[in-house]
Amino acid sequence: RAACPRAGARTSQSAGTSKLNLALASLERQTAVARSCGQNARAPSQDSLTTGTVICWHCAHIDMNFRRLALLPLATLLCWAPSGNSQSGAAAPALTIGVGAKQQVLLTWPTNAGDFVLETATTLGDQNGWSPQTNGLNVSGSNLVLAVTPQAKVAFYRLHKINGSLPITAPALTWTWVPFSDCFCMEGTTTGIGVNLSTNGDEVLLYLMGGGACWDYTTCYLLNTATHGPFGEVEFTNLMSQFGQTWFLDRSSPANPFQNYNYVLVPYCTGDIHAGSKINVYGPDVTMQVGFQNIANYLERLVPTFPAVKHIVIAGSSAGGYGAVFNWMQTQQAFGNVRVDVIDDSGPIMTPDVLAQGYPLFLPGSEPMTNWNFQAAVPATCDSCATNVSSIYDFIASASPPHRLALLSYTQDQTIRSYLGLSAQQFANGLTELAAAQFNSPSNRAYFFISGQSHVLLADPTLTVNGVTLQQFITQMVTDDPGWKSP
Repeated sequence: RAACPRAGARTSQSAGTSKLNLALASLERQTAVARSCGQNARAPSQDSLTTGTVICWHCAHIDMNFRRLALLPLATLLCWAPSGNSQSGAAAPALTIGVGAKQQVLLTWPTNAGDFVLETATTLGDQNGWSPQTNGLNVSGSNLVLAVTPQAKVAFYRLHKINGSLPITAPALTWTWVPFSDCFCMEGTTTGIGVNLSTNGDEVLLYLMGGGACWDYTTCYLLNTATHGPFGEVEFTNLMSQFGQTWFLDRSSPANPFQNYNYVLVPYCTGDIHAGSKINVYGPDVTMQVGFQNIANYLERLVPTFPAVKHIVIAGSSAGGYGAVFNWMQTQQAFGNVRVDVIDDSGPIMTPDVLAQGYPLFLPGSEPMTNWNFQAAVPATCDSCATNVSSIYDFIASASPPHRLALLSYTQDQTIRSYLGLSAQQFANGLTELAAAQFNSPSNRAYFFISGQSHVLLADPTLTVNGVTLQQFITQMVTDDPGWKSP
């Protein structure tokens, strides 16, 4: 925004206004596209911007005297600098402008422009002077909208191509799809994440979706034992119409221990329990099993999005439960000294002797481990993990800073034991052995095992074991209740 004098009006009314007018005049000479004010000038209802051009546009002060307007240091011109990335040459999406209520200027751009961020600066010419506009954004249909008030400070705006290190900007308390051009489903379509940002929370719930697993042509394309893509904005919107009402994402519920958290939802379409970093060719199909690498790319933007975060809970169900465990390390490393807790819902990593009774899903050298490049997701400093992957639980719980770790499971989970090739009794015995080896001590780890053959627990907070509901168990965990323990 810059002061814009009426044609023929005196411009020496104040030193501040004069400097702004001189700066504007210089801008006009450089670009020859700035529009002069007129006695009857009115703002157009909408004006598309083009890449590489500075365009100045009149604000909606149409009821004010232009002579008086010229004396105001925060007057009537809104300017845009070149959009796009000078290094990549990427064309920016359309940024449109219009008039809103109370003489506001409305900046509007599509929500699916996930590789671009709205940036603001107080002057042109300094590429280091731009910073992301993170406040005041709202969603209107398929667009993001920023309302600029007449009292706003002098500023320029642009849509700028990002390289993965800038924060995510999204309206608070609203689910927003954030596409990533470098994250993929198994068939090669791009994907992204959903975010719902809190207004006052300094904690983050990072939830990983589930959906089976596959590791060759038969499992991925004939039996279809894992969820395929595409997974983009349409699929996200359809999912959240129901899943968004889940109790641990319900901000209206006082019983939700995550009520004031920032929510990040990671979809699943790679078939690798979020632990793969390899592109395979199964039969005629190129198959991108890059779930682990996808999360690495998400973290590049999530870290600057939450610079003041104090506590993170990474959770998931089924394949997402496994993913929460195997992505704990890179999440912890990305956020540094911030405490990262883990909730593994229905993703139990059995001990080697139990796995040997069925299909060797987590045994070294097995087909899934090889085809997913699974070793890349196992912490290099977990020495015992090389021969006993289940020891990763102890590795996480013993790391510094102190963490809490929870495992949830049905005692005879029919879905997971079918993947592991175990009978109901073998699976139940395996859980008992796992609990004794990894969860009985110390006090920062606990399990919630409930009798039955069903699959995933987190969706039902009323599940009860020995008088303790799942909602109580999770609440005690994340609120650091000293009485938290396995029921």
